[in-house]
Amino acid sequence: MTRSILKRAWVALGVSTALSACIILSGCEKGPAKPESKKPPTDEKAAAQKKAPAKEKAPIAKPEAKKPAAPKPAPKSEAKPKPAPKPAPAPKPEAKPEAKPAAKAETPKPQPQFTKPPAGAKVLFDGKDASGWTTNDGKPFPWKVADGAMVCVPKSGSIRTKETFGDQKLHIEFKPPLEAAAPKGSQGRGNSGVYLQGRYEVQVLDSYDIGRPMDGGDCGALYRLITPSTNVCLPPDQWQSYDITFVAPKIKDGKTTDKGRLTVVQNGITIIDNKEIPGCTPGGIDMDPTKPGPLMLQDHGNTVAYRNIWLVPIK
Repeated sequence: MTRSILKRAWVALGVSTALSACIILSGCEKGPAKPESKKPPTDEKAAAQKKAPAKEKAPIAKPEAKKPAAPKPAPKSEAKPKPAPKPAPAPKPEAKPEAKPAAKAETPKPQPQFTKPPAGAKVLFDGKDASGWTTNDGKPFPWKVADGAMVCVPKSGSIRTKETFGDQKLHIEFKPPLEAAAPKGSQGRGNSGVYLQGRYEVQVLDSYDIGRPMDGGDCGALYRLITPSTNVCLPPDQWQSYDITFVAPKIKDGKTTDKGRLTVVQNGITIIDNKEIPGCTPGGIDMDPTKPGPLMLQDHGNTVAYRNIWLVPIK
C-alpha cells in the first residue's frame, strides 16, 4: 500500500516530489532518524541529480487580455437628398395705421341772442312804447302790445317806423305762433316779414323741422332772392333772434355803383354771409333804392310777435 501511494505521488508531483517522499518513507520504516550532521552530497549522487532531468513545470497560462472590441460600423443610412431650403418669406409691409376720418365739425346749436341795446343805439321798441310806429298810410299803430311785445292783429295792416334809416345794424326778436292747421313749410305758418328800408324783406316764418332743403321763401331768406345756408329755426311759440347788417345800394347819377350787401345771423348762427343784394323784394313801400326808408313789419294774417327792437346806424 505504501508503495502504491508512492507511485501515485511520483506521477503527480514529479521527480523532486518523489525523492522527498522516499526520504520520508525510508525514515518511517527505519524508525526515527538520529540527527546527523549534514554531509555534502557525494559525487555519485550529485552526478545522478545532474543526470536526472528535472521535469519542467507547465507554465500557468495567463488569461489573454481581451482586446477591446472594434466599434461596429454604424449602419449605413441611405443618404436622402436634403430638401431645398424654402425661400424666406418676403417681409410684410408695415401696417400703416388707418387714417381716421377727420372729425366733422359739430353744427352749433341755435341760441337766440337776447341782446340789450348798446350805447348809441336807436331803440325802436322797448316792450312798452309803440309811439314811434304807424301804418304804411300814416294811421295810428293798430297792433296790440302785451307781455313786453307788439303782436300783429291780422288784417289790421303792416306797420312801419316814423323814422327812416340808411346803412344799419338791426337787432330784432320774433315769435311765430303755432298754426297747426297749415302744412309744415307752407306760407300759412307764422308768416310775417322784416323789411329793411321798407324794401328788402327778411322772411319770418315757422320753418322748424320742415323736412326739406331751405328755399327763398323760408325763414331767414331775403325773400325769393337769397336762400339761407342752413335751417336754424326753433319750434313755434319760441322767441328767436335776428342780427342783421344791411348796407344799402349806392346810386350815382341814376346808376347803381354798389348793389348793397346783407348779412343775417339767426339765433346766433350766420345764415346769409355778406351777400350782394340782387334787388328789392315785393310787398314793400316802394321799389326806389335811392333814398333811406323805414323799418317795416308785415301783416300776413298771422299773430307774429316782436320785441327788443333796436338799430345802430352805420356811418
